[in-house]
Amino acid sequence: MNKNNQITDSKAFTLPETLIYLGIISVILTIIFQITINSMMHKKDNFIKESIHENGHLILNEIGRQIHSAKTINESTSIFDTNPGALILIMNDTTKNPTRFLIENKNLFLITGTNDEITLNSSDIEVSGLTFHRLNTPNEPNSIQIQLTLHKGKEIETFKQIFTQRIW
Repeated sequence: MNKNNQITDSKAFTLPETLIYLGIISVILTIIFQITINSMMHKKDNFIKESIHENGHLILNEIGRQIHSAKTINESTSIFDTNPGALILIMNDTTKNPTRFLIENKNLFLITGTNDEITLNSSDIEVSGLTFHRLNTPNEPNSIQIQLTLHKGKEIETFKQIFTQRIW
């Protein structure tokens, strides 16, 4: 074999081929990177929505539990049909009187009697709305509709639920 045959029989890549392969690999890696970033952002958004949803249900459950166990609703000191509203309950256990739900600094507090206030929302979720509507219908004479709005960043969710006070 002479030297000319060795050069033409070589199996090495040429510079243009190498550049094309590098370009293809770069495009594939860029697509994979974008898919990964989008997946992570979607997961973060879902986590925020789930956190707001969980906070809303826990808050409404606690308000409902307190309404159900209350002796009466103090209508003269509660704030109805206004945002932010306040709900004042008179409990059977006098050490828990009054039991109050109110918003302060974008947090929802439960205060029972002279006890310390309990923050019902988590620290990363803000309460932007709380309205209590007194419903007096023949079918549900001691009912309250609660409208609760929670948000974190740009995610906002509003919850509505009706609770009926048990007559003791």
